[in-house]
Amino acid sequence: MQYANAGSAIASGDVVIVGKVIGIAETDIAATTGVGTLVLGGVFALALTASLAITQGDKLYWNTSTKKITKTSTDVPIGTAFADAAANDATVDVNVYENTPEGVAQAALVAQVAGTLTGTTDGTLANVANIACAGGSTPTAAQVDTAVNGAILDVNLQLKELQTALNAALTALKNAGIMATA
Repeated sequence: MQYANAGSAIASGDVVIVGKVIGIAETDIAATTGVGTLVLGGVFALALTASLAITQGDKLYWNTSTKKITKTSTDVPIGTAFADAAANDATVDVNVYENTPEGVAQAALVAQVAGTLTGTTDGTLANVANIACAGGSTPTAAQVDTAVNGAILDVNLQLKELQTALNAALTALKNAGIMATA
């Protein structure tokens, strides 16, 4: 994602938050007029809050004041621990959430959609209904269910088309004597 910096200089590897989108500066970006690229997902070594031990798979957050990784859920969700980090480590490898165009972390979106598909009643359906639509409205859980089911049907149709094409290719290979017919 291209980012036009209107603030202080940004160093390569710095966390940059634009609205709900989390990016990591790919290169240095000059102050006030610099333009650079933000990487919107991947594994990065990020500064770790002192004395905080991390276990692989922990949900991690970004403290915008200290500019360090925390486990504090009121901070900005940033990703999951890619590896363990000891309390005396300066950094932790973080699998930064890949962001959707709407700025919703994909991991959160996947969890919400999975809740919809499994029909959980622990509030997941209400969370799904809070996903903002491109038009600015908030869909109901039923609208989200309809959209997800439609997407599943589309995927199934594409899989059937792929299977048909694959079968045709295999038949052509067999007819040409390139592949055994057994």
